[in-house]
Amino acid sequence: SDTEVMLQPEPLDATRFNGPLDKFNPKGKGPLVQALRDAAGAVSKAPGAATLVLIHDDADNCNQDPCAAVDELLSAQPKLTIHVIGIGLAKPDSQRMACVARATKGKHYDAQDATSVGAAIEDGLRLASLNGLEATQSAVPVAPASASAASTTIAAPPLLPDTGPPGLKLSATLGSAGPAVVMALNWRVTKAGQQIASQKSATLDLNVDPGSYVVEAQHGMISARQTVDVKPKGMTRVALVLEAGAVKVITSLHRRAQPLESAVFSISEMQASGTGASSGRTVWTGSADQSPVLLRPGTWKVSAEADRVKVDRQIVVTPGSMIDLILPLEAGRLRVKATDGDGGPALDRVLFRITEDDPDAVDGRREVARSASAQPDFILPAGTYYLSARLGQAEVRERVLVNAGDDVSRVLVLGLGRLNLQSRLQSTVTPMNEAVSYRIERLDGVTPGSKADITKTSRPMPKLELPAGRYRIESWLGAQNAKVVRDVDVKPGTVQTVILDHGAASVQLKLSAGSVRLMPGEVHWDIRDSGGRVVWQTALPEPRAYLAVGRYRISIEGRGRRAESVIDVKAGEQRVVEMAPE
Repeated sequence: SDTEVMLQPEPLDATRFNGPLDKFNPKGKGPLVQALRDAAGAVSKAPGAATLVLIHDDADNCNQDPCAAVDELLSAQPKLTIHVIGIGLAKPDSQRMACVARATKGKHYDAQDATSVGAAIEDGLRLASLNGLEATQSAVPVAPASASAASTTIAAPPLLPDTGPPGLKLSATLGSAGPAVVMALNWRVTKAGQQIASQKSATLDLNVDPGSYVVEAQHGMISARQTVDVKPKGMTRVALVLEAGAVKVITSLHRRAQPLESAVFSISEMQASGTGASSGRTVWTGSADQSPVLLRPGTWKVSAEADRVKVDRQIVVTPGSMIDLILPLEAGRLRVKATDGDGGPALDRVLFRITEDDPDAVDGRREVARSASAQPDFILPAGTYYLSARLGQAEVRERVLVNAGDDVSRVLVLGLGRLNLQSRLQSTVTPMNEAVSYRIERLDGVTPGSKADITKTSRPMPKLELPAGRYRIESWLGAQNAKVVRDVDVKPGTVQTVILDHGAASVQLKLSAGSVRLMPGEVHWDIRDSGGRVVWQTALPEPRAYLAVGRYRISIEGRGRRAESVIDVKAGEQRVVEMAPE
């Protein structure tokens, strides 16, 4: 449980991280699952979707199940995304953590060397930052849908008259022949090393004195710089040439389908190697609704990803090129929900799993996706899948075919009944709120030779969700022989309250007033029924027992002395028995 939220979530200020990070002295393992819970709690009140980046170099030292924990988190925060970066992990530990990213539609990185660690952290943080990006860019005009580059020549604007006060009129073009850039750029104007102006806009008009100025324009990785002499009268017009191309990426489930808004795009450098070109550093990650990206000339790999489906394409960027790149995923969408019955509302807390055939897996199936959202939406490659929905003991399975471009909806009917259990002593009306345990066993629908479905709980008044059928309920008071058995029928869509009356008594064993005070371990109580069978033994000084109706012999030993007493227990009574070793 040694976790701490060192900095509360707030707008990014990288300098704030230095102090806390400098104090770190990481050694050995850490409580990963508890850290995830604390981090999720820290962002739980943030509006909209939230993203966590988990960076770890070993397994959870408390042996907690990360898959089960992330299902709990998604029940409370369905829009939570977790990117997991494992550093130098053993293969089983890496595979064990993959479910965290998979369930939250995040990305899982298995970094085994220093280079991949840096790339993984950079990419993970870039993906996480998408939730906070502001659409400050305007659209760049694009050519008709095509992956090829096209250049457009623009006419020179009319010259401004050389009258009026001096100033700068700044704009930018992608290439020497155009086109003009109409998205917001970061402008900076300096004179003799001193900053005169800094502004984010498509163009910049600035009144300045005559003289020599340095003008800079920057957007992402692209920048241009030029020294300009401002004349004594009129505006000095400057069009900086960025020597770049603009790329707008669009993806869809199928080449004839509508654009997919939930997709994430990335652009990576292509580097020459001994075996040809290979993918290098990722320079940009963005979403479908973002403005075009400016890239320097060269060969680039563009990737589109939605859930577990990814497609890559290489493009060549030249100065002034404007590329509208369409990347169909050749995938389908599967929307699912679970209900109690036909036409019912979607149930919460249901775990959905999607698997596919895999001859190399132990059971012949491999998990593709899982979600604890009420109505999850999966993007899947075309194929045949096995869909399951589970809530408590209830589970429904269905085989689903997904074709490229399909939008498939499935409703899984769990047929649940609700069972509220209470236990009490006979002749009383107050339910027991302690020392109660239950065992619930399915009586019907059990395949011969297989184990029956059994649920155990120590909650005093549990509320159970069970598949329709016949069940045997055992209620135990304490750890002795007070037991009640009841068979019930659970029907779908119904709520039943079952009260189990125990023909038993509460017996409080106490040391007689004035007797020598005995500490735990110095005293031994022994309770036997009328047949001489041991019902309970304990070394507690003054324990409480719940006993079925009947006659009992109670003995006490302490410091070499012993005493016995015979009592008759009646249903519903609450009795105090005082004894002391003689």
